Amino acid sequence: MIRPCVPAKLSRPRLFNITNRNVVFALLDEKQTNHPVIWITGSPGSGKTALVSSYTLERNLPVLWYLLDSGDNDIAAFFGYLAQASGEAAEDAHLALPTLIPEDLQDLADFSRRFFRSLFARLPANTVVVLDNYHTIDPASVFHEVIQQAMQELPHDIHLQVISRTAPPPRFARLVASNLLGQIDETDLYLTAEEICLIAHKSGLALDEVTLQLLQNQSEGWVTGLMLMLEQIKQSGASNPSASIDNHLVSGYFSSEVFDPAPQAMREFMIRTALLPYMTAEMADQMDGCEHSRKMLEQLCHHRSFINRQNGKALLYRYHPLFRHFLIDQFNRYFSPDESRCILQTGATLMEQHGDVETAAELLARAQAWEEDQPPRLIMA
Repeated sequence: MIRPCVPAKLSRPRLFNITNRNVVFALLDEKQTNHPVIWITGSPGSGKTALVSSYTLERNLPVLWYLLDSGDNDIAAFFGYLAQASGEAAEDAHLALPTLIPEDLQDLADFSRRFFRSLFARLPANTVVVLDNYHTIDPASVFHEVIQQAMQELPHDIHLQVISRTAPPPRFARLVASNLLGQIDETDLYLTAEEICLIAHKSGLALDEVTLQLLQNQSEGWVTGLMLMLEQIKQSGASNPSASIDNHLVSGYFSSEVFDPAPQAMREFMIRTALLPYMTAEMADQMDGCEHSRKMLEQLCHHRSFINRQNGKALLYRYHPLFRHFLIDQFNRYFSPDESRCILQTGATLMEQHGDVETAAELLARAQAWEEDQPPRLIMA
């Protein structure tokens, strides 16, 4: 008998040589006990999908997996695929699901309630329904209203986990306030020093303490960054692994996932502001010569584009070390020598004003604006 082909978008991702994240698994257990819905947010490559897939395997939980894409903004297509997915996951496939007809679009909330009540009744107890790549849905789509209905119809023995690069939309605020929706943020996904050592050991590399510390400092717990750096060490075959981490594999990842898809204005903004190790929106305004930097920075934060926002006396923004290194490497490709010198000198002035004399000197050196008795130094190792 030929087994029906299940589309990739309805299949739990296959895992290869995965290290179980036991600390985060315990957090998922706690969240799932206290919230019917868990929203998992993180930057590209932070291990969100692998975490949920390995968690459901380790806990032996039934799964209905749905990989979202822009085509799911067509709500009829979404319901059709979801009905197909439920056929694969159903315990009682004889329970019929409502079929969306044009008249149902007049009261989509009512149809959604009926559909999800029937869907959840078909599924085995403790099933985890996973919506992966939620950030691909248009913010204005009616899809969000449909998912609100799904969240409100969840029975006590069915769970929903949403994987996204962005936080829950504002329209879900009431669900967060009522404790229906719990969240796991990017900081929860960071690898610990112990996990980095374990993953490095499983990769088959015998790394010294200096290299392990370098990997930890540069990756800052970012899963994909660590894996790419380990692969690069393997490829280099260097006797001194720490000297071989020049990040060209990581750079390729940043190019395809974040930098190349961004509009030209955003790419130039990121390159200019990456010269600063940290910045306020006002500092970014001066680096970019505009007055909309706060909006740009918040947009980068919203999409988890490898930038952190730190609250304090002033709101500070800081790029991930690997991403900053990548952006600085693009600098001379985007600006003429005269433009480069002006931008670097502006950055040096800002750093000096904020008491960071060392970075100011590095920027001046790169601009070839140092004093004769002060030899130039690189901006970044």
